[in-house]
Amino acid sequence: MILVLADDFSGAAETAGIAHSLGFSAEIHTSPRTSFNSEVVAIDAHTRGLDKKDAIAQLEGMMPVIKDMQVSWIFKKVDSVLRGHVLAESATIMRCFDLANGMLISVNPSKKRVIRGGKYFIHDTPLHQTMFARDPVFPATTSNVMKLLGSSDDLEVLSYQDKMGPKDHRRLIVPDVSLPEEVNDWAKKLPFDSLAAGGVDFFSSLLKHRHPHDSDHHSTQRDTTPLTRLMICGSQTAIDSGRIEQCHHQGWAVHLLPEAWMSSDDPVLPE
Repeated sequence: MILVLADDFSGAAETAGIAHSLGFSAEIHTSPRTSFNSEVVAIDAHTRGLDKKDAIAQLEGMMPVIKDMQVSWIFKKVDSVLRGHVLAESATIMRCFDLANGMLISVNPSKKRVIRGGKYFIHDTPLHQTMFARDPVFPATTSNVMKLLGSSDDLEVLSYQDKMGPKDHRRLIVPDVSLPEEVNDWAKKLPFDSLAAGGVDFFSSLLKHRHPHDSDHHSTQRDTTPLTRLMICGSQTAIDSGRIEQCHHQGWAVHLLPEAWMSSDDPVLPE
């Protein structure tokens, strides 16, 4: 089983959807347990809205159950533009599983989100000059990736071009990535005993390269029966940029869920 740990529900849903599109069985949960029926299990750790200390505690509280699961490898799903507690959560997972190295590729070249020279760009525009500068919780104030990530007491963060010193800390490599081919190259090179963290382009490449026979077989066996689809948007930034209007233009029904609905013991979707 492949385990995905996401910091919010939309991240868990996105990775499970990618796995399903490649023909893997997938399911989404909001807490870990020892028994699952699918090849890919995505868990929403619900840490995006917490402060850093509580986010670490939330992940640490899940680890005893996760360690009892039959997991072949773990993917830490992070926000593509590095919102949330990316370093703290990656360091927590690496510490709990005694992983010395990790790689973070949050960018999605397939969506023109890239890192060049240590700077983050979306369609060639520096990140801090995009709509993400207006994010209400994690506004992008710079395009410098190292400044976006911040620092960690127990995790050394390096671009691939950095010179590595004595190995006194766990290491997380954040390489420049501009092309889908570069994502594929890193997916091929990353050892199983290193943490893989990032966005859906990286996750998709890892699935294809680590399970080539499975994905080839599944792609020919995929169920093509038309389905009713529920799409969930958890991004205020997307809403502010016109996502609701885009959905209406496509003829899709849109429901805005009140906050109280999320904490209800018996939620009912509006008609």
